[in-house]
Amino acid sequence: MSFLFKRTGRLDLVLLASMLFLACGQEVQDSASAPPALSRSQMETTVSQALNERDPVVRMKTLATALESLDQENAEGAAEAFRANRPRVKEFDVHPFMSRWASFDPEAAMEFPAEGLKKGRPQSRAYQSIVSAWVESGDGEGAYEFLIEMEEQGLEMSEPFRFNLIQSLIVNREFDLAMPMLEEIPESKERNALLLSLTFDLAEEGVPYLIDWSESISLDAPNNLKAAVFAQSMSLVAQSDPESAAAWYEKEGYQDYVRGDTFALILVEWIKFDPVAAMEWAIRQPPSDARDAAVRGAIYRWQMDDSETSEPWIREHISDPAMEVALYPFAQWLVYQNPVEALAWALRVPQKMERYYVVQQSFLRWRRVDQEAAMAWLETADLPDDLRSEIDGLIVMEGQSKSMEASGATEEVAAEEADVSGQP
Repeated sequence: MSFLFKRTGRLDLVLLASMLFLACGQEVQDSASAPPALSRSQMETTVSQALNERDPVVRMKTLATALESLDQENAEGAAEAFRANRPRVKEFDVHPFMSRWASFDPEAAMEFPAEGLKKGRPQSRAYQSIVSAWVESGDGEGAYEFLIEMEEQGLEMSEPFRFNLIQSLIVNREFDLAMPMLEEIPESKERNALLLSLTFDLAEEGVPYLIDWSESISLDAPNNLKAAVFAQSMSLVAQSDPESAAAWYEKEGYQDYVRGDTFALILVEWIKFDPVAAMEWAIRQPPSDARDAAVRGAIYRWQMDDSETSEPWIREHISDPAMEVALYPFAQWLVYQNPVEALAWALRVPQKMERYYVVQQSFLRWRRVDQEAAMAWLETADLPDDLRSEIDGLIVMEGQSKSMEASGATEEVAAEEADVSGQP
């Protein structure tokens, strides 16, 4: 049932617009002008010519010209042309035909694909196009009643029709009719695929569509629906418009259905475009584990991407309580830039294990470039006994390592001399 989740897409609309433009062969005329009417036989002949045309531009032009005048009187002529040319019919031929037919007689259009089109993508696109046009015509209720009749008769097509109907209703913001049906679908691969398809469909319409859809779902909706829709929608909003995502999070972010990594997702995306605005928003939010994790991760990323911009901002805001979690990544970054300053910041890191680690790394790096100054600091520093013991151990280990390196170099020289002299 992969056809259930294939989106109509902008490309089809663009192609159809191109077809109509080419068919006219001139600039758009007065909207009151109507295409020439075609009889049933004329429609059949014209559509058949189009489906047998190998040149894609001429094919689209001919088909578009014919379909402009499709109506109740000649629709069966077009259907007969499609039947007769069934092997030649392409997916992009199906969409404009079935959409046009369904716009004025969707129930008749529904009878055609099973016997008039090849199985697979042509039939799949046909059913999707019919349902979409049915809803877009303003008769979503009629489509729903048709679904109920199919289900009462036990027809196999009722299930794919239901999925397509849910999708079309939501894209057209008819949530009252769509959401009860969507809520009934249990968590499954099929439902997740439908939600993903819907998320992309609505994203094409704009951020407000995604937000409206998510907010239309009640808090007590079954099958984890609220959380699933919010997560997928927020992910796309954060990528396309992180500032809007941040505003949405301020409104919804502390509900039970919001995943813990949502804050970080928004901040990571926003920091790519406007790190200062992103960070200022983040530290203004109420304290939470989600905020702490997001700020910490964002500082890491920002320093790696653009330390020239991040460092002045961090120094200016590091005293903010919300920035306490940034002390560790900032001090860790400074270890390689300025180990003496890193040592001062390291002593302020709140988490003991992280604090000890940065103190040790800062000290060792300082000692390598200025052993006397580093050791003088160590003798006067007021460090906990366990930290001092660990540092002393590291000094010993580093000394042993240097001794082994020197010993290895001496042995290598001796071996070379023995080889030259011929001595064993």
